Amino acid sequence: MVSPLRLISIRLMALLAVLGPGFITANVDNDPGGILTYSQIREEFGLRMTFFTMAAILPLATVYNICEGLGFESGIDRRFGEARIFYSLYAGLIVFGAGFVLIPRLPLLQVMLVSQVANGILLPFVLIFMLVLVNKKSLMGSDCNGTWTNVTAISTSVVMIGLTGALI
Repeated sequence: MVSPLRLISIRLMALLAVLGPGFITANVDNDPGGILTYSQIREEFGLRMTFFTMAAILPLATVYNICEGLGFESGIDRRFGEARIFYSLYAGLIVFGAGFVLIPRLPLLQVMLVSQVANGILLPFVLIFMLVLVNKKSLMGSDCNGTWTNVTAISTSVVMIGLTGALI
């Protein structure tokens, strides 16, 4: 049987045998900043893709909620003929959002600020509605909130309502 110390040294030597040439090449290469350059390019590409993803996902989530709430057929796995309203709303939201942002001299930071303030003001109403729904036995059955969950949810809601009142 091999001792644990000997096993660790064998594994370390194997790891260095595999990675060693890469480390040596990276250190003697005539472009030592290449790794940094390539990582910055990859990071920039990733951030841009994140924004494109947000531009597609947020309207998609909104359209799913609208269609589910109104009883329309929804899903990106459906064809246009099967979910005409879903795809029309999705395209409409993207076109509206892109058109809104392209309005000349629109103060985008102020628009974002007003949007977040509106979210903060509407949040207490959503919280109260959710608490009423989640405590309805006929709707939730055995998944209703327990006592401690209600204490936590109600105290959090009271704090949020107080903060919203202070905001106004």
